[in-house]
Amino acid sequence: MFQYATSLALAKKIKTQLLLDITEYKGYKLHNGFEIFSVFDKPYNVDFADQMAIRKVLGFQSNPTIAKVIKRYHLDFIRNKKWIIEPSLDYWSGFEFLCENQLYLDGYWQSEKYFKSQETLIRELFKFNGNLGKDNEELLKLAGDRTLVSLHVRRGDYTSVTNQSIHGVCSLDYYGKAIRYITEKIKNPFFIIFSDDIDWVQANLSIPFQHEYAVFNKGTDSYKDMWMMSLCDHNIIANSSFSWWGAWLNNNPNKVVISPKNWFASVRLQEQAYSLYCDNWIKL
Repeated sequence: MFQYATSLALAKKIKTQLLLDITEYKGYKLHNGFEIFSVFDKPYNVDFADQMAIRKVLGFQSNPTIAKVIKRYHLDFIRNKKWIIEPSLDYWSGFEFLCENQLYLDGYWQSEKYFKSQETLIRELFKFNGNLGKDNEELLKLAGDRTLVSLHVRRGDYTSVTNQSIHGVCSLDYYGKAIRYITEKIKNPFFIIFSDDIDWVQANLSIPFQHEYAVFNKGTDSYKDMWMMSLCDHNIIANSSFSWWGAWLNNNPNKVVISPKNWFASVRLQEQAYSLYCDNWIKL
């Protein structure tokens, strides 16, 4: 979603068609693959890039083996000037000066700053398709006239040895502080807890206020958890782009969004994470 929003904002700025390269999703095992056009409406003037279109921009460097060598060994001096690789995870101000109508963006682009200029359009395009489902609608109704607060606990793949050193999981201390902050600032909160490990949440997370556990939507319905987060009044997010977008798509102008101050376990990556947070989000 970050890549899509960023590239769309640039395409609108320079008045050119956006082509999406989704070749890396071939054989992709995590999550549900490419879902943008099934979860949201397919917008006007966006299509997929075939190998011919990619080669037209990158030339011989569109060859996957050659591209991998150039990226692995940081051979920027020979890299095609139209191949724009994100320099770091922090916001890159050079993005503002991109103006050619044939460019290839490569990176995560995880900052609202890249697409803030097209915020209205992005919010319009990121309207969810289909229906929320009876169970999800009933869960939201449980709050009655109380204030809905989503709380996301991501574990799953984040608990692997590799991801523990990169991302890590949010601590119980973080969630405790976030819950206390909400209950001090928000009257009559009703928490809905979203997690891929509800058993762990029930055994470890103490919530002294009225709350309910979300039915974890699975498979092709997974996106409905994000949808439900966006319908809450306020959000406590994990160090996860999934709940980042759930909070960002929340249209409440007075929303309180609480995020972990340590987005990454890796010190090197955390030093680059400053622009990942939106203005006015509370970092705990």
